[in-house]
Amino acid sequence: PAEFIFLALKLPNDSLVVKYSGVDIPAHALINIALVQHTAYSKIIRGENKGKTLTHHNVVRILKTTPFVNPDGSIVLGGFLVPDKNNFSVYLYVQDSEKQNILAADELNIAK
Repeated sequence: PAEFIFLALKLPNDSLVVKYSGVDIPAHALINIALVQHTAYSKIIRGENKGKTLTHHNVVRILKTTPFVNPDGSIVLGGFLVPDKNNFSVYLYVQDSEKQNILAADELNIAK
């Protein structure tokens, strides 16, 4: 079976570098990476819910798909400020591009 491990390193400009290492991953596989905010809040300023605050769970802030090229590599996720690292995780899954099945998956809280 395919195996995949990864870690995320935060850069000073609020980007994340996701480093990965894969074993038994087919050449036609895709790597899917999502930066997920565990809890987010929206203050409603108009309409019937004016003045209320809505709570949202597991909000995908960045989703990136890239071909699997090397057994060891890195991908930069940028363009979103991460104000509270304890409230964010990176989810990564490797997918067979032909059959669409998931070959490996992992999750990492970026505060760790």
